[in-house]
Amino acid sequence: METKKKGCVFLVLVPHRDFRAALQKQTDSLVNAGLKGVYTFPLTAPLAKLSEALNAQELKDIAKLIRLTIGKNKLYADDTSLVDFFRGMNLFGVKINLNTFINPDFCLKCKKITSLFNPPLIGTFLLPQKKETPALLCDFLKNTDKNALFFRAAAIANMTFAPVKKDEIFFKWKIDKLSWLPKN
Repeated sequence: METKKKGCVFLVLVPHRDFRAALQKQTDSLVNAGLKGVYTFPLTAPLAKLSEALNAQELKDIAKLIRLTIGKNKLYADDTSLVDFFRGMNLFGVKINLNTFINPDFCLKCKKITSLFNPPLIGTFLLPQKKETPALLCDFLKNTDKNALFFRAAAIANMTFAPVKKDEIFFKWKIDKLSWLPKN
C-alpha cells in the first residue's frame, strides 16, 4: 500500500549481522572511494510489496515457509543485480539464492502481498532509474571475502519506506519487530 504520508510497506529478509557487516564494509569502501549519485539502503532483502503490514502470526508462518524451503542449507550471495524498487528508484544489491517468493502460488497464501521482487537481493544502494549505474558498482563483490557471503540465520520483518517530504528523493525507513527463521 502506498500513501503520500506513509509510503510503502515491504516484507524484508534481514540477514545475520556477520553477513551484514561484510556488506557494510564493502559499501563503506565504495563510498570512501568516491561513489556518488546513490543513496544507502538498509542491508535487507525486500521480498514483497505489501498492501498492509503483516501481523506476528503471518510473519511467523512466512519465516517457517522460508526455513522449510532452504532446509539446512545456507543462503549465499553470488552476484549483483538491479531491480525496480519504489518511486522511480532502482535497488542495487547482491542476489541471494532464495526462490520461495518467485513462485506466484505463494501470493495466494498471503493476500497482503501485492508484488514480488525478482531476483531476491540484499539491497545496498538506491539509484534513480534514469541514472546510469556508476562504474564502481560493477566490481562490488570483487574485494569482498567470499567466505563472508553465506548466512543461515536470518529474520523477516515489515519495513515501512517513505520519502522524508512529498516528492523528495531522500527516504526514511523503519524495520518493525523481527521474526526469526526457526532453527531446523
